[in-house]
Amino acid sequence: MSKIKKNKTKITLQDIADSLGISRGSVDRALHNRGDINQETREKILSKARELGYVDRHLSQFISLQEERKIAVVIPDPPGFFFHQLLDGVRQGELESVASGLRLELLSYSQDKKNLAAVLRSLYEREINRPAGVLLVPAYDPELESMLNPEDKVPLITVNTDVLATNRLCFIGQDLYRSGRLGAELLQKMIHFGEYLCISGSPAVWAHSERLRGISDFLANSNLIQSANTYYCDDISDQAEMILKKQLEEQKNLKGILCLTGAATLGAARCIRKYNGPKPVLVGYDQSEELLGYLQQGVVDALISQDVFNQGYYAYKLMVKLIGEGYKPERSFYCTQTDILLKEHSYRENSIPDFLKSS
Repeated sequence: MSKIKKNKTKITLQDIADSLGISRGSVDRALHNRGDINQETREKILSKARELGYVDRHLSQFISLQEERKIAVVIPDPPGFFFHQLLDGVRQGELESVASGLRLELLSYSQDKKNLAAVLRSLYEREINRPAGVLLVPAYDPELESMLNPEDKVPLITVNTDVLATNRLCFIGQDLYRSGRLGAELLQKMIHFGEYLCISGSPAVWAHSERLRGISDFLANSNLIQSANTYYCDDISDQAEMILKKQLEEQKNLKGILCLTGAATLGAARCIRKYNGPKPVLVGYDQSEELLGYLQQGVVDALISQDVFNQGYYAYKLMVKLIGEGYKPERSFYCTQTDILLKEHSYRENSIPDFLKSS
């Protein structure tokens, strides 16, 4: 294998190929997602390209070889119910976009302290290492809308939930209003008629409000409701468990429960598992290993999942295209997949054929 001079400023596909002892064609396929290539080989190529500092020639006019450019990803701390899946998608996007010369910078903010605006302000006001773009999973902060103004030149994409009246270029996530209507329809089909209640995260979170709006609109013309209240658990599973325990003691005729977030669903499932009375129908949102276990046990009757991995993946890939090629999103909202998981539909033990499993 040939050695690459340390002072070489422009790394080529051939340099990467020579350093790994493989063909230039294999490097081209790995870096530009062309044709078939072994996954292990592909990851080695992407890793070597990053190590050598390769920048695609089509992007070099936008990205300086002398300055590392970053895409900042800003998420809550502690991470929410499924944000590890979202970050997996972001990292996959980064891995596939190594030729862009862009790198990932992960930042977090405290929801308790409501310091999201302060974190973004410090990011935007940097004199050096200012991000080339920002992917934001927002939470409510009263200062946020006023500081994200149209004059700011750093492109912003919101992911998973949105912030209205800001300069964001687009939102990538579930169609939250439709997912709320879907949850209401599932509950109606399962209990037909009777009392039900909702447990949501926070009225200040746009995603939670949109789901609740969808539920309310669907059930406005339904004969399902005898009485319905919405309770908020601040997206904390322990609080959701306590809320439902109290309501089960007070509402003896409760037929159904609709939980609008993963944390709320988890808390409600833990409560129902311990409950000795007649089991109400539980329809919830999002998925985790624990929730899928409750689905198999019959504690949870249905889960509505969102394609969180692709939310992160699409957002990173779009930002790379936007920064590198000057691409302008055609829409303000890109919708990811919504799935319904039932007991049999979620059973995946044999979903990977034996001939594709690693030996």
